[in-house]
Amino acid sequence: MLHGLGLDLIGDVLPALCRGSRMPLLRLLGLAMLVLAQPTHAQSFQCRNARAPDEIAICRDARLSGLDERLASRFYRLRQQLSGSNKARLGRDELAWLRARGRCRGDRRCIAGAYHARIAELSFRPAASRVIERTCVRDAQGNRTCAEVAR
Repeated sequence: MLHGLGLDLIGDVLPALCRGSRMPLLRLLGLAMLVLAQPTHAQSFQCRNARAPDEIAICRDARLSGLDERLASRFYRLRQQLSGSNKARLGRDELAWLRARGRCRGDRRCIAGAYHARIAELSFRPAASRVIERTCVRDAQGNRTCAEVAR
């Protein structure tokens, strides 16, 4: 289907374009593939279903879209390595992170910061056999300090 217009590229569009034309079908098909292969924003969710301000901002911004894809890739690779309670905790952490990202509303800088923090967090996640206990505190100025203990 061609971008939700109800047109099938092979069945409807190409034959109509080629009627009465001297351009060979293969050349036209190659041109169509080049046009359709142009980079687009790709997210870990469907933009047509985006309703929340943070999701709409991600769909409209190539940089945020790239961060979303990078995080999704890292998340799913890590999830494949985990099992049991570690996998469940990763899922709960992700839901909490999504709620926190949602509090950014449409603020692109806030959303980007949330992605960078989560990607960094998942980059240093331990292997499935180790469990990490993480404790974070904030001082009077709002600075956050975390300590992790492997068990």
